[in-house]
Amino acid sequence: MKKISAILIGFGKMGFGLGHNDKLSHYGALKFLNNKFCLKSVIDKKFSKKQGFYSSDLNRSLKNHNPELAIISVSSKSHFNIVEKLLKSKFCPKVLFLDKPSFQNLIEFKKIKKLIKNKKNTKIILNQTYRFDKNLEKLKNIFKLKKFGKLHKVSINYTNGLKNNANHLFDIFFYLFNGNFKFRPLWSFKNPVNFFKNQNTNYDFCLMEEKKKIIINGQSFDNNIFEIFEVMFYFSKCRIVAADFFKEYYIEQIKYDRFQNKEINRKKKLFKTIKNYPLINAYNLIYSYFVSKKINKKFEIYDNEKTIKLIDIIEKYV
Repeated sequence: MKKISAILIGFGKMGFGLGHNDKLSHYGALKFLNNKFCLKSVIDKKFSKKQGFYSSDLNRSLKNHNPELAIISVSSKSHFNIVEKLLKSKFCPKVLFLDKPSFQNLIEFKKIKKLIKNKKNTKIILNQTYRFDKNLEKLKNIFKLKKFGKLHKVSINYTNGLKNNANHLFDIFFYLFNGNFKFRPLWSFKNPVNFFKNQNTNYDFCLMEEKKKIIINGQSFDNNIFEIFEVMFYFSKCRIVAADFFKEYYIEQIKYDRFQNKEINRKKKLFKTIKNYPLINAYNLIYSYFVSKKINKKFEIYDNEKTIKLIDIIEKYV
């Protein structure tokens, strides 16, 4: 099969990352998979319109290259305008690969959802990185066995904003535990860490799922001091910890020894993690879609509506 033609919109942290060979960036991933993808143009406002391959003119790039794939890696506040422009263009690509968070609120999400209905040949795939992580797939399969008992509580520690990072954590919850969950807020407030400059808005919050009575408790930290991204799942029989940005997974069983009058914490690795690059996995999945014309809906944008609703609930409850 021929290479998939692509344009990259946005050349910042996710777009270019740490350089040409950074497999965690879009540019680096496409370079690594240059036998499958051909990057035709990079569009960013810092470039001039006359720089050819590097340009600030999206319309010109669409017209000149008529790409099959558009990667949207601009600031999240610009997502709606860029996606709307792409969907309304007569040169709209077959796949839009959109960085998270998808949109700022439900209003934006529903407008795009309406537009995409008129573009039956276009898919929007969301770069919720952890859905493409093979280790998280392992965790999902372990949870399916239901050997840890009932899930009672999920505790989240995060930095860098509710929409930016807590967004990931909500999405992970919905991905791991399939079901129609209905949450209501117990409390929510803006964390004082927001008084620091250059930080996304953080919230501390507590939610309860009304049917299964699962509590989700979130605590945010100051970006200038901490770099935290972890989740603890409290089951009847044990606690599962996804630590260090989901690089390590532990199982902890805490028992009380009445003879020694102390708690015994038995902690061990849940499984051996696999070194993999979620963004590379994502692009391989996109390539397979162009080959087979089939894709699992869990990778499309629609599932993100549940996460946006949760964020709206937390923000409005303050």
